[in-house]
Amino acid sequence: PSSDALADFQKVLHERYEVKRDIRLMMWALPANGHPMDVLQTTIASMATFYPDAGAQDPNSAYTQSALTKIIANMSTLVAMWARISTGYDPIPPSKEMSYAKNFLAMSFGEEPDDDIVKLFDACLILHAEHTINASTFSAMVTASTLANPFASVSAAVGTLAGSLHGGANEDVLNMLDEIGEVKNVRAYIENRLKNKAVIWG
Repeated sequence: PSSDALADFQKVLHERYEVKRDIRLMMWALPANGHPMDVLQTTIASMATFYPDAGAQDPNSAYTQSALTKIIANMSTLVAMWARISTGYDPIPPSKEMSYAKNFLAMSFGEEPDDDIVKLFDACLILHAEHTINASTFSAMVTASTLANPFASVSAAVGTLAGSLHGGANEDVLNMLDEIGEVKNVRAYIENRLKNKAVIWG
């Protein structure tokens, strides 16, 4: 987008960062050990109750576009909120003065992030957005093709992304690294996995 178009879109997101009070209360009621992807899928689906006509509208209508920007804006807030709630900390309100990436990092970790970290995270978000037709994107498209509301479509995508053969593989990689422990154990670990025809994640 042009710099003006980007600035306009960022302004829209800033105005919609805030999560509905009822959803915040629901998050506090969920088990603290709940998997983040399950919590995200649940909260996004519940947002549909505030936009009851989104599925009945033309996909290009202002109403539906408003719902979609609300999802994008709330996504970072919801993830950051759960990162705090599930570890015993109070959520940090979103700031209307920060970029999307910087705001997410600040809400998650409780301090203003280094500019280099913000740039790196921004690049990661762009790369993921450009990932084209993966399983979760396809899942969202299938759900949307039934004229389901945008919240159902994105919720379906999140559920698909959680699978260990898709985005959940990232979690399996981290678990695998914990199993390996130290660099000196890598060769023996890999050889054992290959010998037993076990999956090597990543």
